[in-house]
Amino acid sequence: MGVSSRKNKAAKEEVDNFRSTLVKGTEIMTGSGLLGTIVEIDKDTNSAIIDSEGAKSRWVLDALVKPRVATTPNVADIENEDIEEPAQIGDVEQEKFKEVEEK
Repeated sequence: MGVSSRKNKAAKEEVDNFRSTLVKGTEIMTGSGLLGTIVEIDKDTNSAIIDSEGAKSRWVLDALVKPRVATTPNVADIENEDIEEPAQIGDVEQEKFKEVEEK
């Protein structure tokens, strides 16, 4: 068995282990990149209901993987951050004009 085959087998086992431990409240990512939390698992249909920022959808378990990125931040937290406003184009032009005048 080659190195690539062993890596593929180990990766598949890791994903299978993750899927076998899924329970309500587990943070997941779908194969297409949707981040969410498991609300319900139905072993009979091999599916789960995922909540992603209040939107619920049903996914087959084979489409669920461990999140590779941080979970989605709370929108209220983002809105309350002090974000510096970008400079307006006119501001940049005025700075260039001042530099020319000073020379």
